[in-house]
Amino acid sequence: MSGSPLVAAIRERASAHPDAPFIRDQTANGDFRTVSHAEFRDMVDGLRGWLSERTSPGDLVPIVAARSADCVAAIIASAAQGRVAAPINPKLRPPSILRLISGDRTGAVLTDGQVLHALTRSEAEIEILRDLPMGLLNGHRLLPFQAQAVERAFSSLPSVLDAAERGTPAEEAGPSSERLCLFTSGSTGVPKGVLIRGDDLVERARAEIDVFGLTADDVLLGLLPFSFDVGCNQLVSAVLAGCELVILDSWLGADIVAAVERFGVTGISCVPSIWRDFLNAGLRFDTGGPHARLRYVTVSGGDLSEEELFALSDALGDAGVFKTYGQTEAFRLTCLLPGELAGRPGSVGRPFATARVAAVRPDLTPAAPGEVGELILAGLGAMRGYLDGSEAEEKVIPNPLRSGPDDPETAIRTGDFGSFDEDGYLFLKGRRDSMVKISGNRVYPAEVARIVQGLPGVRNAAAVGVSRPDGEADLVVFVVVDDPAPAAEKALQRIMRQTLPPYMMPRLTLVEEAIPRTAGGKPDLRTLRERAREAVLAPGGDE
Repeated sequence: MSGSPLVAAIRERASAHPDAPFIRDQTANGDFRTVSHAEFRDMVDGLRGWLSERTSPGDLVPIVAARSADCVAAIIASAAQGRVAAPINPKLRPPSILRLISGDRTGAVLTDGQVLHALTRSEAEIEILRDLPMGLLNGHRLLPFQAQAVERAFSSLPSVLDAAERGTPAEEAGPSSERLCLFTSGSTGVPKGVLIRGDDLVERARAEIDVFGLTADDVLLGLLPFSFDVGCNQLVSAVLAGCELVILDSWLGADIVAAVERFGVTGISCVPSIWRDFLNAGLRFDTGGPHARLRYVTVSGGDLSEEELFALSDALGDAGVFKTYGQTEAFRLTCLLPGELAGRPGSVGRPFATARVAAVRPDLTPAAPGEVGELILAGLGAMRGYLDGSEAEEKVIPNPLRSGPDDPETAIRTGDFGSFDEDGYLFLKGRRDSMVKISGNRVYPAEVARIVQGLPGVRNAAAVGVSRPDGEADLVVFVVVDDPAPAAEKALQRIMRQTLPPYMMPRLTLVEEAIPRTAGGKPDLRTLRERAREAVLAPGGDE
């Protein structure tokens, strides 16, 4: 399949540096395994042969496995072979996983021993799995007791690695067809499968390589699920750049610091919650010593307060912070470069690479600088549509900014609101579906959370709105604080009243030990909304 940029990059690197390490992952006992470029090439070729015999072009291939070299190979092989790779976070609950993998388009499911063992706890789950064509990845992760349980449930489960000797037919689908499906977090409802074109998948990675300055000498630390667009893009970037990828199974700050030193890590892509824990633990990198190779980190999938951003920048020494903004349907819309952080810490930057981003009014005309509008994306990073076609007409619209034949025909409505300043820097307000009305004012809970998170003594904050029958809403803020004593709570309330406008003052402020997270590390807004409704309706909730 010489036409695939991914396969071409893999073969070129394997030919030039066959024994050089490409991926380091962790085995069941926590030790690191090293997979060379030549070994990875053979993994991909074997998987492509297996898929060509058992699936058809355009089939969905759910990949539910622990992050490893085998999992990376499965994603690349599926996309390169003209199938639709669908990485699914194995930390999801079994009912959620079974719902996602048993759709009509599923051609085969690739999983590993640990996940398969977790999915075979009941006969009902086993019956669902028996109806699906399945292959087993990551044999080195299958512990003896798991192997026995899996063998009892599936006496003839094939191992995809046995297919390494099979041929690899030519590519059967064009690069503009769907090659990747990423499921949304489902924080506001049922997860939707977001379809991504093959050419866009490659261009996203090339843009990341250019913006982050990646070369074959880089070593990337993989912390994020491959089901998350940032985590998936990082592995594709590693393939195209030929750099090393170290997959770490821990989000603990001390483990991150140790991995950076041990492997000479140069770049880390991460979500705010991990960096917040890192800062709260009082950790930092010594770029003048054992962490001298670290060049950059990203803050993606959310935001940190200005105080936290400056603290992170200080903790990085000479390394820089890239602050990015995007969503599953619209990959990285904007990026704030390291040199721009000091001047505009509240901004999420300017359009990422060649992405075309604008704020528009309700009639889809461009908003003026400083005017809040809905954000739309055209070109780089725009999804093709949803797996089941739901809401596609609302999300994918004719590009209102198109002025010539070279401009993209369609654009993505993000549902996020924000404004651009005179220099083209974007400042976010919040989401359309989370915006609430309080005393006639439009309030974005995310904006309230950002303000509260920057107050003294607040380690973390999240805010949600609880709608009322009269069309108004109540605002509930969840905080993690340094001092949960009653006197400290009263002091926080006083500072909030001095800082927030009256209509942004929460009806309830609930002190938590930790903000609940999704499997991808983001705030679990769905759980927080349920808890907020219970708190508002509880006796004393009006006080």
